[in-house]
Amino acid sequence: MTKVTLKKILQDNWQNFLKKKIKRIPKVIRADVIETVEKAMDCG
Repeated sequence: MTKVTLKKILQDNWQNFLKKKIKRIPKVIRADVIETVEKAMDCG
């Protein structure tokens, strides 16, 4: 069985999410969400 991590899921899907679904995140927290996800992808 292949180990799947949250980091891998984010790396595989984040750009597509940004293109298609980012507007679902309220503007007031959008920058924080983007920053947090990008930090998560860079860690470890």
